[in-house]
Amino acid sequence: MAIIMSILALCVALVALWMGSASMRKSDGDFSSFILNARKELSAVKVEIDQTVTNISKRVDTLDQLVASVKAEAGKSSTAVSSLQTELRALRNDLDTLDESIPKQYRHPTPRRGHSQVAQ
Repeated sequence: MAIIMSILALCVALVALWMGSASMRKSDGDFSSFILNARKELSAVKVEIDQTVTNISKRVDTLDQLVASVKAEAGKSSTAVSSLQTELRALRNDLDTLDESIPKQYRHPTPRRGHSQVAQ
């Protein structure tokens, strides 16, 4: 009788191990699909952030050129220069804040011209 009970216990243990490994395989597959979906979402966000940073960079460059041309006119419009400089500083701060918010692994591979970037 003890032999039958021990064989039955061994069978139950083997079935439990088999079910546990099947459950682990299923959860690993679910986790892999979760990672793939998260990477898709992050890459979409990365593209959007890169576009935003590029647009802000273009705006900053345009304002830099405008400030340079206004300064060349030798102070005819000092109020315009100061307001442009204020707007330029605000845009530069926005750009730096946005650039710093990007995690290192999602940063643009080449530094943008005239902008500080965290070393990778």
